[in-house]
Amino acid sequence: MRHPIIMLFAVASLAAAGANAQTVPRLPDGIGGLPNLSGIGLPNVAGVLGYCAKNRLLAGSGFSTLVEGLGNKPGVKTSPDYRQGMTGTIIPGSGSPLSLNSLPSSLQTQACEMVMDQGTKLL
Repeated sequence: MRHPIIMLFAVASLAAAGANAQTVPRLPDGIGGLPNLSGIGLPNVAGVLGYCAKNRLLAGSGFSTLVEGLGNKPGVKTSPDYRQGMTGTIIPGSGSPLSLNSLPSSLQTQACEMVMDQGTKLL
């Protein structure tokens, strides 16, 4: 189990930093962080957003339209990267995959927002 004080520090640090899609939040060693999402592919974006919708991490009509639009692109739903995304795994262009399940809920939502920002660029 992760230490609640470290997790609280990580979340508070991120809130204070005002992290956005271009600033990749870093957490204390041993916890991990959010990867740079600029290289994430369309199938993985669509899958991760499907995961975010299924787990109610993001919502709204604009979000639903984006998820539907990306999912309807040719070949997206048959891609292994899409299937990985549907399990909550982000596959960045460089670096190691990141499971949203390994993050605290506040960072899961932030990661979903970052993926959504990337998705709007790909649509």
